[in-house]
Amino acid sequence: VSILVLGVFFMLFFTPRNLFEESYAVAQHDVPIINDAWYNSLNAIKGNSSQNAIITSWWDFGHHFKALADRPVTFDGTTQDSPQAHWVGRILLTKDETEAVGILRMLDCGGNNAFDELFKINNDTHKSVDLLYKIIVKDRETAKEDLVASGLSDGQAENVLRYTHCNPPEGFFIASEDMIGKAGVWAHFGGWDFEKAEIWRELRKMPKDEAVDYMVKNFDYTPQKAESMYFDAQAITDDAQADSWISPWPGYGGVNSCTREGQILKCNGIEINLTSRDAYIEAPQGKAYPMAFAYPLGDEFKVKSYDKNLVSQDIGITLIPEGTSSYSILVSGTPLAGSVFTRMFYLKGYGLRYFKPFSHETSVTGTDIYVYKMDWEGSSPNINPELNIENGTESAG
Repeated sequence: VSILVLGVFFMLFFTPRNLFEESYAVAQHDVPIINDAWYNSLNAIKGNSSQNAIITSWWDFGHHFKALADRPVTFDGTTQDSPQAHWVGRILLTKDETEAVGILRMLDCGGNNAFDELFKINNDTHKSVDLLYKIIVKDRETAKEDLVASGLSDGQAENVLRYTHCNPPEGFFIASEDMIGKAGVWAHFGGWDFEKAEIWRELRKMPKDEAVDYMVKNFDYTPQKAESMYFDAQAITDDAQADSWISPWPGYGGVNSCTREGQILKCNGIEINLTSRDAYIEAPQGKAYPMAFAYPLGDEFKVKSYDKNLVSQDIGITLIPEGTSSYSILVSGTPLAGSVFTRMFYLKGYGLRYFKPFSHETSVTGTDIYVYKMDWEGSSPNINPELNIENGTESAG
């Protein structure tokens, strides 16, 4: 025992001082993954939901959700490489809330089982995914008609529908601040283009005429588009370049405050006309526009697209009203402007019908966690008067 005590003594009093200082510095700046904001958010779900309620978010905190909320999750660290990465990424990325809730219902009804059922029948990834995107936004009866019209038997259609159109359990969706920095990843998975993936994986290896005929027949491309896509794939030199060609990695550029001059907002070089509801940059050759401009209006959320005089195809702007007369803008990659995640996190769910605000917690370091509870019927839009853009005459853009 005395030898052990002496050993501890020497470790404590004769360890180089800089080692203690370095350890102290690391501990001082270490922030726990789970804090009071996370604990309170998950405890609120646990205390106000049934045992079979399902929590959905990006995968990173899935194990913590299961441990603290004691509820099942859509996916976590052990399933991060599963197809759920595409489906959840798409929920976050899409601008169409009907599509988002259709995907979430499918996930809560049976994970990736609907795709598996279709793939067993047609052995075609692209066709199976396309058909799922077609039916998840429709009512059950219409969805069944589409499945049968695609060649499925009545029994096969019913097997798919039990995984896409069941009566789902309670659902919760979490949008947290850490997901901003991860946007490039979940948007990449959510925006995965299965047609381009097949072109890269298989069709580029075929003779041109054969590949073009395949695309015209199976992707409904014009011959000109099919030929262009074939040559685009031929020009790619490695898998990393192909990965970005199939799906980009859009991110968030940050929030900029605006100053107001009449009906014009000036936001760090970007101007917003509140009357026409246009976003642009004044340039010597005239106005230049982002590819997308998103903003709340009444009980809706609008996304305006521009197709000429573009600043860049990679820039989108989302207007964030703050109170009765203050505004800021969110600069992002084009696909993220007005996306479901953008609305859930930056606009507190404004205008969403199916995602109902459940709780909002802020950690001591200032990070926000928004929890939404699913209203599977989409009864009414979320409205916050402080986030509503002023009324005016909307232009065609």
